[in-house]
Amino acid sequence: MLKGLGFSTTPTTTTGHKRCRKAFRTNVEGLFSSSGSLLGNTGKAGFSGILCDNLGQWLSSFSGSCDFATSLNAELHALFHGLSLTWNSGYKSVECDSDSLLALQLVAKGVTTYHPYASIINRICTFKTKQW
Repeated sequence: MLKGLGFSTTPTTTTGHKRCRKAFRTNVEGLFSSSGSLLGNTGKAGFSGILCDNLGQWLSSFSGSCDFATSLNAELHALFHGLSLTWNSGYKSVECDSDSLLALQLVAKGVTTYHPYASIINRICTFKTKQW
């Protein structure tokens, strides 16, 4: 049994596009795909994601606003809310797709308390201590 979360930041190719995969478990019960984005140069940012079962059937989805933020901040919020949704739904064997290699690296390596996104990154990292 895997202790906590395992992170892989190796890019994979999906339908011709490079994507980063983060595997939480190899025995997948569910999959969530998350994304964050900015609205032009306005600074308004949002995030969304979808949770599917191992057959690709929709289970749930989420979305939200980060108000004025960077795309990295939106990606980190998407990861946090996706992990929260899967954990609170009782899924203990999940896989996450994210297109932000930097977000995955920051979560995998951790950051100092002085990092501008330390608060959200540390909230994501608390999921690494849970018994998946």
